[in-house]
Amino acid sequence: MIYNKAGVNALEKVREVTASFGLPLKRARKFNGVFNAIEMQIEDGEYSADAVKALDQALLALARWCVSEAEYPRLENAVVEFERKLERGHQRRLKG
Repeated sequence: MIYNKAGVNALEKVREVTASFGLPLKRARKFNGVFNAIEMQIEDGEYSADAVKALDQALLALARWCVSEAEYPRLENAVVEFERKLERGHQRRLKG
């Protein structure tokens, strides 16, 4: 199995932003569950972009529920950048 290290690494910024919120463990675990699902989708390089985007939307929905309005845009920007990096990597693999 090929491991999509670049794709998984692209998710790190989103994890870092979420960790910076200092959420209680009970709420942080909800984010970690979604992160695990995203990583499982992308780790082998074969994934549904729609499924990953749906999981990204799940992260943002969680954030709207438990993160302040001031903090939310940081996560939203990190998710957008993650999707861009993932798409660029996917395009490179298709060409390669």
